[in-house]
Amino acid sequence: MNETLAAVQVGPLLKDLTGKDSLTGRTQASANLVTSGQTPEDFKKTLNGKVSFAFTEGAVKGFNLAAMIRKAQARINGQPPPAETGPNQTDFSEITGTASVTNGIVRNRDLMAKSPLLRVEGTGDIDLPQESLDYLVTAKVVGSLKGQGGKELTDVKGVPIPIQLSGTFTEPKYKIRLDKALKASAEKKVKKKLDKKLGKELEKRGLGDQVDQLKGLFGK
Repeated sequence: MNETLAAVQVGPLLKDLTGKDSLTGRTQASANLVTSGQTPEDFKKTLNGKVSFAFTEGAVKGFNLAAMIRKAQARINGQPPPAETGPNQTDFSEITGTASVTNGIVRNRDLMAKSPLLRVEGTGDIDLPQESLDYLVTAKVVGSLKGQGGKELTDVKGVPIPIQLSGTFTEPKYKIRLDKALKASAEKKVKKKLDKKLGKELEKRGLGDQVDQLKGLFGK
């Protein structure tokens, strides 16, 4: 198979092929694949080749990434999870990436997704014969979550948040490591306060011109 798709709505296409429209959006994609066998299971095990894709103005259905981050933050802070009233999906303005396929194992190392709220990178493997996932998503909050069914996440804005995806296609599992993100955010705030205090103390002593040198010594 050596095919390309241009300006195709992927939702109805997936609905026809798999019975589920788990992804929506306008598609630009190419696939150069070979396979052989007598059954669908054979086709999966012998699938090899390369694919590239770009989806614009759509959504990944089945999980709401912003809601997951809000719930994890509430749990860490000892608060009840916020109520979610929106659809269980993650909206995006763009998703791009490439993948190699070796004997049914899809390897992707350059997933990029953008939305007004989030920037997401992804890397990992998808096992088609076993229908299983081993994938790491790293998200950054770049916009305001107000008006999206929850509070702003100013504590983790700009901080990488790792999310591990595992399990099967029918029962995927998500593990969000917001504790690491909050720790990094707290360390950043402490360092900023120390830098400010150090600068004021040096200025009092007439050594203000050495502030930048000291910052460079201890790392910006």
